[in-house]
Amino acid sequence: MSGPEPTLDLVERIRAGDEQAWSALFLRHGARLLVYLHYRMGERLRALWEPADVLQEVYLTAFQEFGRYRGAAPGAFYLWLKGIARNHLRNLRRTAGARKREMLRPLPSTTGLDAATPDTRTPSRLVAESEEFQGLRRRIEVLDPAYRSVLLLRYYDGLSAQQVARALRITPDAVYQRLHRALVALGGAGPRS
Repeated sequence: MSGPEPTLDLVERIRAGDEQAWSALFLRHGARLLVYLHYRMGERLRALWEPADVLQEVYLTAFQEFGRYRGAAPGAFYLWLKGIARNHLRNLRRTAGARKREMLRPLPSTTGLDAATPDTRTPSRLVAESEEFQGLRRRIEVLDPAYRSVLLLRYYDGLSAQQVARALRITPDAVYQRLHRALVALGGAGPRS
């Protein structure tokens, strides 16, 4: 969501061999995708896995599978990433029952590192630590649940207003009204593609 270069330009730079465009592309969509993961994981999965770690897995898969990506329309790359994320979440739900908390290893501490040590944080960690994600997550958390569900289904699941209305068993007019109120409460900052 952040960054001055449009997604399509970054995709073309990657196809042309520009490895620097990867970080910019992932950071552009990171906050939005991390919000999606945060809410779709739910408390149970978040107790076992950090959304930022799942985002890193999504990025790794996207990097490995990029040769198969054929999207050329605005928003297509985010939808492709979201599909990868959805598959990862499906796999996590399958294994969550068997996973024990004792098996989790804590991340290494960065305290005490020399100030000259290069920043080796992954793009997913940078997104998770970003004020953009933290602020957006906090603002979404305090939304009225009815507004939050419409917002997440419309912008983060990518459903149409008609699909949201069917999913929530409300009228399309109610979807638009709740969506408008949610965006006003968020400060008019709707997600971008």
